[in-house]
Amino acid sequence: DPETDKKLRRVKFLCYDFAGQDVYYTSHQLFLSEGAVYLLVWHPRGNEPDARLEFWLRSIVSRNSNGAYVILVAT
Repeated sequence: DPETDKKLRRVKFLCYDFAGQDVYYTSHQLFLSEGAVYLLVWHPRGNEPDARLEFWLRSIVSRNSNGAYVILVAT
């Protein structure tokens, strides 16, 4: 059905796990793109500064001028 074909859209799903490794910080900017949904996963009973949530949020905001969707997940 041509009408149904017009309604279908392709969604590209890419998943990157940075695992907070300092050695890759300079390359993160290549993966933080507009139109993305970010999932920040951290352990709330751990050491919050070690999770570097503020760093990740600032990194996402700096690469997304129109705002970004961020989902914070506590494991």
